[in-house]
Amino acid sequence: MKVIVVGIGNDLRGDDAIGPEFVRRIKGVDKLVSNFPDLSIAEKIKDYDIVFFVDASIDVDKFELVQINIPKLSTFSHNLSIENIFHISKLMYNKSLRGYILKIGGYNFGYTHGLSKCAEENVELATRFFYDFLKSNLNR
Repeated sequence: MKVIVVGIGNDLRGDDAIGPEFVRRIKGVDKLVSNFPDLSIAEKIKDYDIVFFVDASIDVDKFELVQINIPKLSTFSHNLSIENIFHISKLMYNKSLRGYILKIGGYNFGYTHGLSKCAEENVELATRFFYDFLKSNLNR
């Protein structure tokens, strides 16, 4: 199975860099980094079987993996969600694509470089979880 991990986030906004930092740490899969969810990602993920989007979240304590369910597609192209990008890729290119969002808890989103200590710990926990998930769910 072809797997890609897409890290979403801005390296200049503290814990918003969780997605790109996660991508820098992992090995053994294809990787992509984007400052924000944009439409060009839909084409870049089209040749994969599974896509993991990794993004900072204020809504989770440590981390949470969520399988993407197809939402009602937004008609506003200036505010695309990860779910909408995934949906567009499925509709246009790859009907069998499976997708997940790995939400990792972030706390400091000010203009600063580097992750907070708690976000660093969360990325480490999520990285170990990610490898365990791949081993137990995708390599059968």
